[in-house]
Amino acid sequence: MAPSTKEYSSLLNEDELSQYHDHADQVQHKRTLSRINKYTLTLVIYTIIVTGIIIFEHIERAKHDFTPYSPASHLVQYVIKNANPDLHSVYTEHPSDAVDAAWDRLIKPVYIVAEKDEVKMSKENPDDTMRFMDFEGYLGALGVYHNLHCLRRMYWHFHEERYFPNRTIEERQEAIGHALHCLGVIIEDMKCSPNLALYTFGMSPDAPENINYKSKSQRKCVDWDPIHEWATSRSPGYYPSMKAPVNMLNKGRSTSHILNE
Repeated sequence: MAPSTKEYSSLLNEDELSQYHDHADQVQHKRTLSRINKYTLTLVIYTIIVTGIIIFEHIERAKHDFTPYSPASHLVQYVIKNANPDLHSVYTEHPSDAVDAAWDRLIKPVYIVAEKDEVKMSKENPDDTMRFMDFEGYLGALGVYHNLHCLRRMYWHFHEERYFPNRTIEERQEAIGHALHCLGVIIEDMKCSPNLALYTFGMSPDAPENINYKSKSQRKCVDWDPIHEWATSRSPGYYPSMKAPVNMLNKGRSTSHILNE
């Protein structure tokens, strides 16, 4: 039979009973602190892990979202267009004054006037860069216009009788070297920004041997007009007079040059 409270109490005097309760309170307090410390440690570890995951994902996302500098990047807007391989292009028509004028409008901003800060932001040294003779600024070009220039040169080669009627064999060989350089540049740029729209193949009922290249896919494109308007507004024309880079002048080299497209 369990002892009564009266019997139990009689075994301890008041001081001993007080010490007992104090000790019990201390033990309970230590247990509570231990539980709190465990919970706190668990929470800290969990917070560190979650924070690490968030930081890692942010870094990985930043790698993919990184946009290299371009003076025209603020103009980039996207539009959805049909991936149409049969789209007619004036640039592939038989040579004429109208076709030449269309190419001229397209290629007009093959050069642009770049500011000093833009040259630096592009990781170039202004002192190694050609400057304009008649006004402030540095000779620059957006990559897309170099590619368009290359395509026009190729178009010209298809129609030598119009564009190079008196070209010598040596000049032709030099031009072929230029065209091959252009071809390599365009290939690398297409690999950098590939068209991933799906194209399929069909057959003509009347001529089964003719395989048709077709697509009703869509693709995300940069809106061209704002880019072209901006570049055109900064174009110095086809034949600007240039000064040699400062570092070349310091070495006693040529002081001027006139570009040709």
